[in-house]
This record gives sequence, C-alpha cells and structure tokens, in this order.
Amino acid sequence: MKRISIGLSLFMLCLGLSALTGVKSIRAEDYHEVAGRLVFDLDSNSTYSAQPSNDILQIRIGDFDNEDAKRVINSKFIREVSLVPGGFNVKLAAGLRYEKMYFDDTKQIVIDLFTKPTSKSGRLTIARFYSDRGRYASADKAFSDLNRDFPDSDDILYHWGVLLKRRGSARAEEILARIPASSSFFKQARSLMEGSDYIAPIMVKPRPELTDEEVEEQPEEPALTDSINPQEVPIAVTPVTTFEEQPRSSFWSAIIEIALSHFVLTLGFFVSTLVILSILIFGFKQKSKPGPNEKVGFEALSMRRIVNRLLADGWTHKEIARELKINVDEVAQIANLNINEPEPMMESQVPDDYEVEEQTQVEEELQDTEDKDEV
Repeated sequence: MKRISIGLSLFMLCLGLSALTGVKSIRAEDYHEVAGRLVFDLDSNSTYSAQPSNDILQIRIGDFDNEDAKRVINSKFIREVSLVPGGFNVKLAAGLRYEKMYFDDTKQIVIDLFTKPTSKSGRLTIARFYSDRGRYASADKAFSDLNRDFPDSDDILYHWGVLLKRRGSARAEEILARIPASSSFFKQARSLMEGSDYIAPIMVKPRPELTDEEVEEQPEEPALTDSINPQEVPIAVTPVTTFEEQPRSSFWSAIIEIALSHFVLTLGFFVSTLVILSILIFGFKQKSKPGPNEKVGFEALSMRRIVNRLLADGWTHKEIARELKINVDEVAQIANLNINEPEPMMESQVPDDYEVEEQTQVEEELQDTEDKDEV
C-alpha cells in the first residue's frame, strides 16, 4: 500500500510537469502605423488572460512553464516584452486600445493593437486591417460606420466591396455599383464585379466573422491562421526609449500568481504532499496490541498489586473479594495471571496525586481491617 501511494504521488508530479505550456516565439508587426498585431506562439493549447495595467498589458498563460521565448518585435507600439511568473508583461505606447483573440488550430494568442484615429484615412486603414487580417465582421462594421460618416466616398465603397467579395456576400455588387464612372476606383470596381480582379486577403486560411443577417447565407470556413509570416529569423532588437523598471511584485504575490497559473502542478504537488505526510504519520506508526489477559490503566494495575499483597499475607480468595467488593473469579484470574506472567510496569512509575491518594486510602482500609481482626 505504501509503494502504491508513493507511486501515485510521483505519477501526479510527472503529470503536472508534462501538462505545462510553453511559448515558442513572440512576434509583432505594424500595419501602416495605425494598427499592429502581437502573436504568442504556444506549443500546446491553453487558457490565457490579458489585463491592462496603465501602459502594461499583462498576458497570463494557464499552466505556463515560465520559460522565456525568442522575440521578433517589429512594432513601434511595443516598448518591451518581459518574462514574469505566469506569463509576460508587454509595455505599450500610450493611448492604444487592444483586442484579444485565441486560435485553437494554430495555438496562438493574438493581440491586435490600435491607435485612436479620428480622421477618415486613419479609420479606413483600421477597417482595411480588419479585412486583410480576416476579421470580416469587425471590418464590415467599420466600413458601415465610415460610410455613415462619409457617405458615398469612393475609396470607402471600393474597399468595402473588396471585403464583401472576400466574404462572398451578395451586397458586394450593390456597394461597388455606387462608385461613379468618374472615380479612380471605377475600373477596379468593375473588375471586381465581373470576378476578374479578386483581391485575396493577407491570410492562409481566412475565417469570416458573419453578421446575424448572413449566418445562413455564408457557409462555415476553416479557422483563421495568423497573418504574420512565421519564418525562423533571429531575435531583432528594436531600439526603444529607456523606461524605469516596474516595481517587482512581492514574494507572496509571485507565489500566488505561479500557483494560479500552474493549477495542475499545484494540485499534484498538494496531493503528493498529503500522501507523503500520511505515510510518514500513520504508515510507520507502530501500534502495540495488548495481550488478551492484560489490564490497561493504573486502576487495574493498582487492583492487581493490592490483590497480590493480600494473597501474600495469606488472605483467601473469598476474603479478598469481600473486602475489595469484587467477584471471586476476578481474584482467581489475577492469581492465575501472576503464575503466567510477571506483574506489568506502567509507562510512568510516578503516579499522579489522585493515584497516590487512592492507593494510600486502600492501604489504610486494609490496615484497619487487620487491626480489627487482631482485636
């Protein structure tokens, strides 16, 4: 049983270690200085969280192995990526917003970063970023908002039509037909409408994000693949402005973060510790089993000593039983016990005050009895 328990503990520890998730690489690139994409390539699927703290984006990965990863950071939006317990801290330029995604098929955490432009060109660039990165529902909404604020703008209509063509939406013909013949986009729009000038997105396997109106119209497509080229390149060191080092978390905060991000490992360690402690406390504790005729406790031992003393003074079994108010068979049992084994010793030879008083009282009663017999 002990071997099974120890084996189970070792198995739990190995299971916790094998379930850890690592980050193979961290990559980032910008899109026309208005948007950017940050990608964490994992070696296995896992949970994650992304929480902002001032200009720090805290990326936490479930069951993270706390190993660093190579970085290819080609983005002006990212100042620094640092390893912390449970994940990474990403220091961003001020004034950015972000949107997070996770792709199961490619095992990637994707963070899209955006400035907050108010101009038409800046907003159009963000809409095109959504379209080129396969985020079709977000792109459709961005183009719709642009068309509302800048009605019948040729460039907006054209790029919106490109998006709808990529989605296979019937609305593409309607949008492209609104571009006038005098527009520089007219010829390209006609080519798109005829199907001879289709512009593919910057994707390997695009996954459309459908609106409620087009869920039934558009069949499901393969999952989105990261748009950043995953070539093996050396770590690029981008010159950035020096920032003050963030204050380190306290010791206990770091321990709690590690425990939360390594739930499986923590659980395995806890169970193994309990099993080992149980073995140490209960497995090796020797329990002495009393013999069938052995009396336990000071009271029984005192009674045996008194009976032995009276027997030595020549008292009969009946006299002893009557004096001590016990059964004659008990006296006989004590007498027989003396023949088979010596009188047992107590764990402590020093009785407490109550025991001494009780024994003294019994001896005084016996002495009074003897005095009466002599008289």
